[in-house]
Amino acid sequence: MSKCILITGASSAVGMGFIRREAQKYDRILAHCRCRAGELEALKEELEKRESGLGSRIRVLQADFTSHESTLAMIRQIREEEIQPSYILHLPSGKYRNAKFHRLGWEAYQEGLEIQLRSIVLLLRECLPRMAKERFGRVAFLLSSCVDGAAPKYLPDYVTVKYALLGLMRALASEYAGKGITVNALSPGMMETALLSEVPELVVQQNAAANPYKRNVRVEDILPALSLLLEPGEMMTGQNLVITGGRQGT
Repeated sequence: MSKCILITGASSAVGMGFIRREAQKYDRILAHCRCRAGELEALKEELEKRESGLGSRIRVLQADFTSHESTLAMIRQIREEEIQPSYILHLPSGKYRNAKFHRLGWEAYQEGLEIQLRSIVLLLRECLPRMAKERFGRVAFLLSSCVDGAAPKYLPDYVTVKYALLGLMRALASEYAGKGITVNALSPGMMETALLSEVPELVVQQNAAANPYKRNVRVEDILPALSLLLEPGEMMTGQNLVITGGRQGT
C-alpha cells in the first residue's frame, strides 16, 4: 500500500522538522499551510538536493482554517488526489497569548476552535470512513502539556482548545478501536518556537529554569515521539504522550 500522509500546519517548525526527518518513509506528503508556501517549496528543493525524487513527493496545499469555505476547498482537493492519506498529523496552533480571562472576548476562543478543532473534524469526516473501510489509518494530534495536570494561568483560550482536541482524540480512539485505526496525541511542554513570540521573555526564562534540563522543549525533542505515534501497533490508541523533560505540573 502506498504511504500518503497529510500534515496540517506543515510550515510550522514542527512540521518542517518532521518532513526533514521522515520524508523518506512516505511515498506522498500533502503539506498544508496557510500563507508560508514559499518555505515548503524551499524545503522541497532542499530534500531534492539530498535525494533525487524526494522533494517531488511533497504536494503543498494552502488553506485558511479560519475560513470554512477555504477548509472545504482543501478537502475537495484532497478528495481529487489519486492517493488518499492514510496518515494524518495535525499540527496547527495559535500563538501563546497571555491574557486574563475577563479580558478575552469569544472571538479568541472561536479563532482557536476554527484553526485547530473545526479543521480536523472536517478533515476526519472525509478521511476516517475510507480508512475504516480499508481497515488502516494513523492519526496524531499535537496538543500541549497544559492538558496534563494543573493548567497555566492567563491562557484560557489556548487551554480550552487543547482540551477540546484531547476530548476529540479520545472519542475517536474509542469509536474506531478495532477498525485498524489508531488516534493518539503528543503534549510537549513549553517549546522554543515562533509561537512564543508574544510571551514575555521573563516567563519563557522562568519556565526553562523550572525544567530539570534548565531549558524548554525543542522541536527535535518531540520528533521521535511523533514518528512513534504514526507507526504504532493497533493496540496503542487513545494515548496522550507528555514530553516535558521530567518537569511536573506547568
